[in-house]
Amino acid sequence: MSLKKAADFFLLFVLLFFTQRIALAQSQENNGYSADDAILVDSLNARALAFRYLDLDSLSFFAKKSYKLAEKNNYISGKVIAARLIAVELMYNVQFSEGIDLLFKEKLDLDTVNYIRENAIIDYNLGLIYSASGNYKAGLPYLNKSLARFRDLQDEDNLFQCLNNIGVCYIRLNEFDKALEIFKEIDRKYTEPSAGLITTLMVNYGYCYYGLEKYDSAKLVLNEFFSMPKDSIDERGYGFAHFKLGEVYVKENNPKEAIKSFESSIAIFDKFKTHPDKVEAYNGLAELYLSQRNYTNAIRNANDAYRIALESGILPFQKTSLETRYQILKAQGKFEEALRVIEDYKSVSDSLVETQQSAEMGRITAQYEFNQQRTRLLLIQKQTELENQEILSQQQLTIQIAIVVILSIIILLVVIYRGYSVKLKNNRLLQEKNTEIERQRDKLDNTNKVKNKLLSIIGHDLKSPLSSLNGLLYMIKNKIAKKEDLETILPKLIDNFDTTSNLLNNLLNWTQSQMEGYTLEFTSFDIHQVILEVVDNAKFRLDDKDITCHIDGESVWVHAEKNMIEIVSQNLIANAIKFSEPGSSINIKIEVSNEVCLSFSDSGVGLSQERIDYLLDTSNFSSTMGTKNERGSGLGLTICKDFLKKNNSQLSISSKLNAGSTFSFCLNPATTEK
Repeated sequence: MSLKKAADFFLLFVLLFFTQRIALAQSQENNGYSADDAILVDSLNARALAFRYLDLDSLSFFAKKSYKLAEKNNYISGKVIAARLIAVELMYNVQFSEGIDLLFKEKLDLDTVNYIRENAIIDYNLGLIYSASGNYKAGLPYLNKSLARFRDLQDEDNLFQCLNNIGVCYIRLNEFDKALEIFKEIDRKYTEPSAGLITTLMVNYGYCYYGLEKYDSAKLVLNEFFSMPKDSIDERGYGFAHFKLGEVYVKENNPKEAIKSFESSIAIFDKFKTHPDKVEAYNGLAELYLSQRNYTNAIRNANDAYRIALESGILPFQKTSLETRYQILKAQGKFEEALRVIEDYKSVSDSLVETQQSAEMGRITAQYEFNQQRTRLLLIQKQTELENQEILSQQQLTIQIAIVVILSIIILLVVIYRGYSVKLKNNRLLQEKNTEIERQRDKLDNTNKVKNKLLSIIGHDLKSPLSSLNGLLYMIKNKIAKKEDLETILPKLIDNFDTTSNLLNNLLNWTQSQMEGYTLEFTSFDIHQVILEVVDNAKFRLDDKDITCHIDGESVWVHAEKNMIEIVSQNLIANAIKFSEPGSSINIKIEVSNEVCLSFSDSGVGLSQERIDYLLDTSNFSSTMGTKNERGSGLGLTICKDFLKKNNSQLSISSKLNAGSTFSFCLNPATTEK
């Protein structure tokens, strides 16, 4: 689009917009801003929108100016649109976190009942910015939430955009069947499609059919798209269509046409200055030239792909382009350069995992903090209403006294007493609300402490053993390690891997139990059989330390959450093995009275009473080295305490230093055996 056409479009848009706003202003009630203020804010937003594909600096300038004016005049709808445009500019400049923070701030200022459409817009843009960062799983819930609201509002324009982006997310997640259903829904719904809609459907149909390995169908629909008149489509879609057609030609073993398609895609994205979109085409060229052993062109295109991916900050693109560079250098025999690239690849892969985990945790934390802040605002609002109610009551009381001054002193005392009672009641309510605020703050602080500890465990106790395993595998693959080196390293690596596996299982089980919506399934089962299976699973570790394990008790049925009790038993057995000397024994006893009580006893290093009190404190994570220098995270006992609490039980510890320890808990017996 030329600058002259863009200017003409902008003037027409503003003219139509002003006409609608003037008509609205004539019947608008006073909502804290004047009609002139609203018109000015809307016009600034329209100017910012006109620069979306032309000049990001101008978009940012007008959007921020509009935002400040709307905020000053409490024009909520205009402020939401301005925030949306600012978030778009931040997204294009790879400032995803700043955009997310801004949008969550706007959610706090919205009343869900009165601003349903504005809430839908904020959720839509949250989904969009998460998807743009490569975290499609995090973006989908917000897109689906906004989709439901746009359906209720019958907002067809935003509904189409939302459906389209959900379909694109499914494509990026390789869920092509779901994506195809989304685009078919769009096709059925819009019988008179616009140029943008036609482009979206045709190109995305091509992506879906390619992903489903229906290459003939993909080629057919993409060529049909190219044959359509330019005035009936969005020309930018040619870039995506050419890229996907190039991949089809690769599958058909037609390199000449594939190269032409990839180069056409790059040229179109150059024209529209959407440089990150070129990464996949450059990478496709690099892979194609590699297959032809044309290493000069292969490495040139791979370097271009990586450079643009690095500038865009999109980690999945960086990972793909680095992998291609490694394959090219390896094929050329440039092993030292290939090794440096694989190191960069591992770093990006680790960063991608950490970024996705951090983004997901950040999303959950942001959502949680948003809920907490909204709760505080509601409490403050309630407090203000109560204070206003008290003031109003006092004013009414004064007026009544002035009017009925001739009444007897007894009536006056009754009225005063009534006002005093109201005051006491309101003060009591205020105190209760303040107490609730303090409780929520303490809960948030504890949650943050647990989160920081879990991140520390993941970053330290998981990353190091996995890096060791990765290093060993690399040595084996490249035949660097000698046989005697492997005999020395493998036992330590197996021990590290066993510890890491146990830690990972604990992390997954405990995290799942903390999730909202997790359902406890209480059943009746034979606890003796569970203990036998747990001991059998620990046989390797028992044999490794030459430890014997005795089970004292017979078959007895209990009523509890079976999975949790299995995990508790596994951790207590592992703990007993860890702190037992080689050649010693472990005794497990099952006793039946009013309850079914289990105890796990060892003759190991034992614990002081001070240490026992510390371990039983639910806020502590703690771990010490085992008798063979086994490492731990301290998460095992935390899971035991938490899971037993969910089963209406608790962990008990009795021990003496150098005389062994006994860990025990009790469960409810089953009413009938099955």
